[in-house]
Order: sequence, then C-alpha cells, then structure tokens
Amino acid sequence: MSPLGPEESHVLICDWKGRLQWSSKAELYPAYGELAWNYVVEGDRERYRDAFSRTLTQHRRQQIDVECAFGGYYRGWLWPLEWPDAAVCILAVKIPRELKLLTPREHECLVYLSRGLSVNDLARKLDVSASTVHTLLRRARVKLKLRSSEELASFAARYCFPKVGPLMPPQAAQRKRPRPAMH
Repeated sequence: MSPLGPEESHVLICDWKGRLQWSSKAELYPAYGELAWNYVVEGDRERYRDAFSRTLTQHRRQQIDVECAFGGYYRGWLWPLEWPDAAVCILAVKIPRELKLLTPREHECLVYLSRGLSVNDLARKLDVSASTVHTLLRRARVKLKLRSSEELASFAARYCFPKVGPLMPPQAAQRKRPRPAMH
C-alpha cells in the first residue's frame, strides 16, 4: 500500500440540483454543469445521491466512501452551504482501495480503534470476546497488508476516524467537565 499525498484531494462546489459549479482540480473543468454523482461508479451513485440529499434536507454534514469512475477510491465529506447558487461543498480525499476489502465488522473495529479504545473496550462495545476482536483486527491487518498492530492503529487513525460527529473518544464525551466559575 503506497502512502497518499495531500495532492490527491480536491474540493467541489455543487448547486441545489447536484451540478458541479466549481472544482479545485483543473482537469474537472469540462465537468462543470454535470451531476457530481456521474463521476462515481454506477454501484455508488445512489448512495452518493442519498448523501447529497441528506446534506440538503437535514442541513448536516455527511461522509461517504465512493469509487471514482476514472479510477481511485475517495472519501467525501459533504457540507451544506445554503448559498443562492451553491448548496453543497464536497471535500474528496483519495483513500486506499484496500478499505473496500474490509467487512463491516472489521471496519467498525478500526473506527473504534481510531478513537483510542482498547481491545477490552472494543470487545464490550461490540458485545464479543477479546479473542474475537483480536481475530477481526488480525484479518483487517492482513487485508490491508500492514506488518504490525502499530501500523494498523496508525492506519485506523488516518483513514477510519469518524470525521462526522464528535471529535473526542466516547468515554471522554461522557465525562462532564465542570465549567469555570464566571466572576
């Protein structure tokens, strides 16, 4: 698996119907006016349209992983803009294609691992034994062609940390911190 550089990302601005209005990548200029989801493989188009629609109707950020029709696997974060001529901003970042090889349970393990949960915490969260968690993590490590648990944790932090929602580990979010007294 080769490392991904920051040049493998781009920003898209779409109108209220999903048509591309602006892109940070010059090679996408001919696509202006086209529906943004026409640039992902057919199997991902419906999920992309649904994420776009939820961004518009619920006015909340969405995250989706899709395969580009011209090659590459991308994670897209969609933000509502609510401007008169632009409705959604999309940040698309190339991610390793190997992520598609993971089962939903293996991916779920990596999401929790990325948030700093221990194997025992993972086992409790998933309602399985610690041995099952070790098996899921080992299978994920093999599929991702990573050599060690440390590489797996680093990979999880980079590619599996949930960017939509709270940005702190769940146990930290549960702790109430006292507010400083106002004088």
